[in-house]
Amino acid sequence: SLEDAKRKIETWRQYYNEVRPHSALQWMTPAEFARQCRTRADSACPEEPEISTLERP
Repeated sequence: SLEDAKRKIETWRQYYNEVRPHSALQWMTPAEFARQCRTRADSACPEEPEISTLERP
């Protein structure tokens, strides 16, 4: 049935995107890779800008 197919596809999608390691992602799961990228991006961004655009003449 259509509902059975939807349920099976969703189960596969979750496995593929959250559990299964990918060689292209250095054997991390896509979810792990995304978390790592967010962590790196957050630590790379300073809390305050180095140059304020509000103080221009």
